[in-house]
Amino acid sequence: FALVLAATLVSAAVFWYFFQRIDMASPDYEVLSDEDGTQVITRSKQEVYKKIAKIAADGADNLQIITDFDMTLTKFRLRDGSRGMSTHGLLERSGHFGPEYLSRAQALFDQYYPIEVDPSLDAERKR
Repeated sequence: FALVLAATLVSAAVFWYFFQRIDMASPDYEVLSDEDGTQVITRSKQEVYKKIAKIAADGADNLQIITDFDMTLTKFRLRDGSRGMSTHGLLERSGHFGPEYLSRAQALFDQYYPIEVDPSLDAERKR
């Protein structure tokens, strides 16, 4: 199960990353299609397969998945009443990511967070 989950997560991440950045008509990209309908857009099928194989070879004991979409793992409010940091915020401040990642993460936050918390937008508009 862990290997299937890992492969699915890698597929989704790779797909989302490239989907946001590519011209679908470009001959520089290949589409990997799975029987379940999952598609991954990549410049190198071999690189995707290599990453999935590495996750499988490293085993479930070395797989870490972090999910905290609604702050159920982290505290929303701290004891002093201030707002707690999200899992993503904790990771960004950990020092494990370089400036390029931090810059891109901040740009995505600046773009999507105002939409996420805007009470005047209905769910359909937030999509």
